[in-house]
Amino acid sequence: MARHPDIDNDIQRGPNLVNRNVKLKCLQVNIQHSSAAASNLTQVILQHNEDIAFVQESYTLHNNVAGFPTGFKIFTYGGGR
Repeated sequence: MARHPDIDNDIQRGPNLVNRNVKLKCLQVNIQHSSAAASNLTQVILQHNEDIAFVQESYTLHNNVAGFPTGFKIFTYGGGR
C-alpha cells in the first residue's frame, strides 16, 4: 500500500506534528445479511479506494462476518444477527 507523502514527511519531522490535511474516503451501507451484497461491496471498496466502510447487517456464517477478503480488517460489536 502506498503511503501519503505528507504523512511520511510528518513522521520524519517528529511526533508532535499533527497533519490536518489527511482525508479518509468512507462509505456506509446496510447489506441486509446478503452474500451477494458483500461481494459487490468488496468490489466497490477496491474500485473506489475506500479507506473505511461502515457495514450494518453484514453477511455472517456461524456468527462470524463473511464475504470479505482476508486482507480487510474487520471490527465487530455484538453477537450474531
